[in-house]
Amino acid sequence: MRNKLPYLRESLKDLLTHIAEDEEIIVADGDSTDGTTQYLQNLESQGAITFLRGPDVGEAHGFNKAMMVAK
Repeated sequence: MRNKLPYLRESLKDLLTHIAEDEEIIVADGDSTDGTTQYLQNLESQGAITFLRGPDVGEAHGFNKAMMVAK
């Protein structure tokens, strides 16, 4: 998704508190301009998520990019 920072904050807050040891969170962002990039870079620097940035050709493209790096 692009430019959905409020929704992303709520979703990730819940996910990060319930993540199991053998799970990972990968977020692909299609070049948001609403502060999403900075928020996700901060989480990535803390080791909480893997952040993929760059334009997508639709949400399915972003999903596929994330699946390609999933462990």
